[in-house]
Amino acid sequence: MEQFAELTLDLIDQGEFLPELREAFLQLQEDMIAFTRKHGQAETKGATGKLTVTLAVAFDGGGPGDFSILAQIKAAMPARPAAVGKAMASTTQTDRPTLYVQRSGSSHADPRQRVLATQTGETVDPETGEVFSTKQSRD
Repeated sequence: MEQFAELTLDLIDQGEFLPELREAFLQLQEDMIAFTRKHGQAETKGATGKLTVTLAVAFDGGGPGDFSILAQIKAAMPARPAAVGKAMASTTQTDRPTLYVQRSGSSHADPRQRVLATQTGETVDPETGEVFSTKQSRD
């Protein structure tokens, strides 16, 4: 049996499995760092990214030496934190009840509190004067 080698983790998938696992673990770290930077530390406290590794040996039934090896890596990132915004109740000009927010969109702040914004509703950073698109994060 010299043409064969005992099955070890480093021989699964012709040696590709362990390097893929290492790469997946590095990617998970990068993704979790980006996730917490995007959504903020307070909102993501306790968030968990996971790598699930499945290793299985199955008997194929064709003969006493017929086995299959399954090696699978699945990554799972936490869901986006819930956006909690404040709005104030009022009525439209036609007396229909509705909720109102700042022109720049809802935020955690009281909507009656002024926010520096452009006429199109884009938020302006009061310290730098930078204009934030409504589609960009302020983090």
